[in-house]
Amino acid sequence: METTHEGFGAPEILLNKIRSIEIYPDDTRLQEWYEVYSRDHGERFAFDLDLLGRYSKKGDRILEFGSVPPLLTAAMAKDYDVIGIDIAPERFKTAINKYSLEIIQCDIETQKLPLEDDQFEGVIFNELFEHLRINPIFTLREARRVLKPNGILMLSTPNLRSLGGLLNLLRGYNYSCGADPYQEYSKLAAEITTRMPQNLLDWAERGATPSPVLW
Repeated sequence: METTHEGFGAPEILLNKIRSIEIYPDDTRLQEWYEVYSRDHGERFAFDLDLLGRYSKKGDRILEFGSVPPLLTAAMAKDYDVIGIDIAPERFKTAINKYSLEIIQCDIETQKLPLEDDQFEGVIFNELFEHLRINPIFTLREARRVLKPNGILMLSTPNLRSLGGLLNLLRGYNYSCGADPYQEYSKLAAEITTRMPQNLLDWAERGATPSPVLW
């Protein structure tokens, strides 16, 4: 397995490729968030394109986790056979149709991917791992399941030891993610309250004693 600790940086031509993608959220309440997100992550998307070009070839099948907003998805679709996965792709339904993208709805923390084994030469899992709260092992096993032998997994996550990460930590934010930690963990509480009663019923029916489990 090869890892890289390179800082973001990409050729101007790839930055322009990202900037040429014109998409907007269908829900106008997301407009401000999208403008900030696309501005802050444009260089990272260009870096992702550059890195993907080094380790894959045109026409390869690529699976992208977290495809909303579909900026990177649309840029990759020009050179690769891309499928995206997102929990709520309808947020950018118009843009998805405009660029003829295939983005499948799936909650990657609780649902198996609706895809067959060994399908993709590459899996992109960037700036998403830090948002997993329920069962990261399950999610990554699914990513591995659909990846072809000798395929590539591109996974990036914010660096706690970066200057920005340390400043966020001192400010009381959710370290380098910068999000509200209570909001981040609210889905974990919801998952426990919806699944634990059923688990207890299952144990009761089998006459078994509950033991710690990893969801």
